[in-house]
Amino acid sequence: MKPKAVTSLQSAQWTQGDDPKDFTDQLMEQLEVDEAEVSRMLLNSLLQKVSPEKALENLKTQFPHLPVPEFTAGDQARQLVSEAEETFENGKKRQAKTLIKKALKLDPNCADAYLLEVDMLPKGTPFPEMYGLLQKALTAGKLAIGSQEEFDENVGEFWSWTETRPYMRALESLTRICWAEQGYSDEAIQYAFEMIRLNPNDNQGIRQCLLYWLMAKNRWEDAYKLWKQYEKAHDAWWIYGHSLLTAYRQGVNSSATKKQFEAALEYNPFVAVILMMGESNFMYSLMQEYYSPGNPSEAAYMVHDLMLAQGPCLPDESASSEDDIPVLMRLFYEMVDQIGPKKFDKLVRKSTQNLMEELDK
Repeated sequence: MKPKAVTSLQSAQWTQGDDPKDFTDQLMEQLEVDEAEVSRMLLNSLLQKVSPEKALENLKTQFPHLPVPEFTAGDQARQLVSEAEETFENGKKRQAKTLIKKALKLDPNCADAYLLEVDMLPKGTPFPEMYGLLQKALTAGKLAIGSQEEFDENVGEFWSWTETRPYMRALESLTRICWAEQGYSDEAIQYAFEMIRLNPNDNQGIRQCLLYWLMAKNRWEDAYKLWKQYEKAHDAWWIYGHSLLTAYRQGVNSSATKKQFEAALEYNPFVAVILMMGESNFMYSLMQEYYSPGNPSEAAYMVHDLMLAQGPCLPDESASSEDDIPVLMRLFYEMVDQIGPKKFDKLVRKSTQNLMEELDK
């Protein structure tokens, strides 16, 4: 049985200056493992941030009483993939491919090597080629986890265990490319639900896309069940999603819908502004690496996901009639009409001015 490392690491936080032996003793007691396994877990944690050589040096310095683990073929393969990624980013694609081949020769179950291969594919690569590589990544990731018994034992706690992350990354990539491909949306939804089954904590945030996918596919009851599962989530996806679900279930003219929509506009009015502007380079420029609740970057990501769910079909663009407008956009515009132009303008005016100023820069 493999230890569920990261979950327990979180309940016994190591900070510089703590007694290293007391810390590792806590981990051993929590996990019922020996010092060798604790050493390997700590090394894996360090490898997420620095090179293998530096990780080993840090481990020896901070935990001198622990046995020093040897680098496995998997450790070396992951390091080669890291080097390949940096090499590719520097424009040296051929060298990056060579490093990937070396990584897979060392460890055929290095799922991240296949994922990097997918990232390196040129724009316009046929779907079957991407799909095939991601299936290889998924298979490799599952084999790296261990036996089917070990896989099943950790259902519900994936991502908490470091060794499961390549599998989860492959599953997410497969999920997203399937949604973007005509005829594979049901498969995408199936994969997304599998991600949530394996990791209900949803560290990868797939629930945010899945909620809008389900609504776009008219699976409203499934969408509502998913929303209830994460009812306490506090982000633009969930707050605006609640107003759309309420509008569908109770009608756009219900008091509950108006209340939910006004709450969404007050939480992040930038969502409404960006939706009204439609898909644009400006929207993409707002999608920074990190975002804060209620800010334009969060709004841009949320609108992007909504558009991917059903297409950026706005009334003044490609829609030739009201029936051509996707259901989520139609509900949004109907909710705007219900609260009235004056109140809507009051709620989003300042945000509109701020974004227009950014647009003029």
